[in-house]
Amino acid sequence: MGVNTYKLVENEYTGIFDRVPLEGVNLSYDCLQYSCAVGETEYNFAQKGDIASYFTTFPYCVGAILKGSKPNYKEGWARVVSSPGKEVEINLTPVISIPANNIKIVKHRLLLNDENNNNNNLPILSPGKEVSAEEYASIQIAFDKKESPSKANAEIYSTYYPNNHFHESKVILSQSMPDLQQSAAENKLEFLAEADFTYTTEITLFKSDAEEGLITAGYKYNWTVPWSSLSQAKQVTFHVLELEDDSKEGLVEFLSSLEQNSALLPVPELR
Repeated sequence: MGVNTYKLVENEYTGIFDRVPLEGVNLSYDCLQYSCAVGETEYNFAQKGDIASYFTTFPYCVGAILKGSKPNYKEGWARVVSSPGKEVEINLTPVISIPANNIKIVKHRLLLNDENNNNNNLPILSPGKEVSAEEYASIQIAFDKKESPSKANAEIYSTYYPNNHFHESKVILSQSMPDLQQSAAENKLEFLAEADFTYTTEITLFKSDAEEGLITAGYKYNWTVPWSSLSQAKQVTFHVLELEDDSKEGLVEFLSSLEQNSALLPVPELR
């Protein structure tokens, strides 16, 4: 059985589609509780031309999972029933990351009409201030494809894509609680690469010394990330809204209006 591997850059919302052969993909084969390394795809394997592939004998399995992995790509997979002479295609999507230590958060207050000293009755933002050492932040971005996975693939899809998001990345930032952070290699915000994508972006700040994780600020909005900026970026700055009234009623009002009020904030800055 043969495996052909491709780099796939696709955004169904914008019509972007580009797929080219991708060599150097490490293949593994899972059947029930067993897993084995297969090999690595090569360009022009066995003089097959403009294709990256690997051909070998696979153990018979009715519901095997073929996986392909390569640094700086999302792992790709395909569900197969192994049979001699069959060819399987695996697509891998390129990704790019910004490490957590290059992520900054700036807090703003939403000033009331009697605080903003203007006469147009429009809300304005206070000047930004840095996150205190007593706060920690959870940042999460997610991208969903237009179509949900088929029923046959739904269970496998949820295994490889947490919360059924095609792409999801989360980081924890904390000065006073380093045990919350992942290792330096893992604590990074990972984006899809080589095209513009829009992510559901959620940021929540908590007071680290509160037993119940008191929320102090937040952000919730759809962020369109231009590849032209992301490809050159070394750091990102997020702007969040500060919670003024930490009563139960105040928190409910803050969270219910967070997405609407987040539109008043500057868009995240890539530099």
